[in-house]
Amino acid sequence: MAEVFRLEFEVGAAAPVSLVAGAVADLGAITQGAHELAVHVSEAEADLDMMNFLREGGVRGLVQEARRRELPGIFGREERDLELLEQELEEWLFFPPRSRRSQALVLSLLSPGRGYLPWTRLVDQLRASEVSRHLPDQPYRYRSLKYGNPFDAEILAASGAAATGLAFLLTVIRDWGSRRRRGNAAAADAEDQAWARAQMRRLVLDRIARGELPVGPEMVASLLSDDFVDAADRLSRRELEVMRLPEAEDSDS
Repeated sequence: MAEVFRLEFEVGAAAPVSLVAGAVADLGAITQGAHELAVHVSEAEADLDMMNFLREGGVRGLVQEARRRELPGIFGREERDLELLEQELEEWLFFPPRSRRSQALVLSLLSPGRGYLPWTRLVDQLRASEVSRHLPDQPYRYRSLKYGNPFDAEILAASGAAATGLAFLLTVIRDWGSRRRRGNAAAADAEDQAWARAQMRRLVLDRIARGELPVGPEMVASLLSDDFVDAADRLSRRELEVMRLPEAEDSDS
């Protein structure tokens, strides 16, 4: 399944070819940012899946899941080492009552790339498999493009993390447009870009703080590149309207 996002914005009558091409390029920059967000969302979902595997089956449950997916390296001596580690974890968890000491050990062992080598190898491989499972091969495609006034585009977004990332960014850009028109109409171009980045950062962080997207604030800096900010700003000036249509059958997925 795929979700459909319909976008409309003003380009003016008899617009130059370069202007229309630039608008399409701006949409490309936005979907690139949405894909980056989708990766972060997928990582968060993978971490939650890993915790669920651990709660339900312990280390043995993780090993069994790795075997089911035929991930390499989770056999022989490494598997025996992991079983010994599970015994040690069970002893730690007997500290009363669910002590911070035992919780700290579990959290440190869940951190990829750290701690006990067989464990981290298992976690890294299984986490990578989970992230890949949440990410589609083709996250965004056009269903239709129509030049007129307004310009009309329909984008197919793969259901899940890809649709979540695109919906989040389109809402930010739409809301940003009205704030921009109220706050900085007379700013010079050089000041305008810095102001736009600062205001967009605040909008994104506020929405993350409200729980609208399961990602950490550290991803904001990489998202707000010059290309993204410029594209978002241009689209917001054109009074972008966003409609989220019912899901559509996706014959290519």
